[in-house]
Amino acid sequence: MALEDLSRAEQAVCTHGRLGALDERLDSWYRRALVRAGYFDQTDTVTQQQRAWLGERNACGAHVGCLRRLYRTRIEALRRYVEHV
Repeated sequence: MALEDLSRAEQAVCTHGRLGALDERLDSWYRRALVRAGYFDQTDTVTQQQRAWLGERNACGAHVGCLRRLYRTRIEALRRYVEHV
């Protein structure tokens, strides 16, 4: 997919190294959360929450500070879910 085909938020993630690293961390925690959710029949809930979060992320556009804050908050939420559910 070409960079110009991505949302402004996705473009920012692709072009800012630290955002890219946060995206990779988020992906790792999201995958773990999906595995954990499978044990408790909560996969749909976790997936819906992730889709809602993606909408929030995209609303940031290319604003790096907004994206960084949302990524950190979501990573923490996923980490808590994986470690405490």
